[in-house]
Amino acid sequence: MSSNLSRAPSHKLPRKRAGQPSSRPSRKLPSNTEPSPPYIGYSMRVVWQWVWEQNFAAAARAGYDDVNPAHVSLFRYPGLDGCRLTDVAQRMQITKQSVHELISHLEERGYLLREPDPTNRRARLVRLTDKGWGLQNVIKAQALEAERQCAEILGPRRFAELKKALDVLVEQITGDESSRRSGD
Repeated sequence: MSSNLSRAPSHKLPRKRAGQPSSRPSRKLPSNTEPSPPYIGYSMRVVWQWVWEQNFAAAARAGYDDVNPAHVSLFRYPGLDGCRLTDVAQRMQITKQSVHELISHLEERGYLLREPDPTNRRARLVRLTDKGWGLQNVIKAQALEAERQCAEILGPRRFAELKKALDVLVEQITGDESSRRSGD
């Protein structure tokens, strides 16, 4: 019994003759341009996950024990109040159905209300209740504390350079000049 996997493909690539340069592109970048691991995406993800964990822990310490990390993620900058569910889904990079489920859970527990969008009859806006604003403020305070801790680790000059460099990246990637911090 022969396996189809062992058969040679019906289309054959021409063989390279000895002494001829390869027609295939090199898989490696020249060593002077290839960044060494860990790559910046990994480093930024580790810091982001640490901040996210700190935010959830702060919410739990403050008595918001009826939410999970996914709920807390919805409250990240710039916040939920006044947002459409479709905008939240896009910002979070999750499905509208997932956002609907998370928002419904928060609404059932008194963190927010949904109201009609005056500019679009089919859309609904999220409006935070007092309980929702309380959670939002806890998360914001913890995010600022995480920044303070990062500044302590890096020192004021290096931290200011990091924030400025990240602002430039955000502006270039999003085209949003409002990401620049005042005073820069």
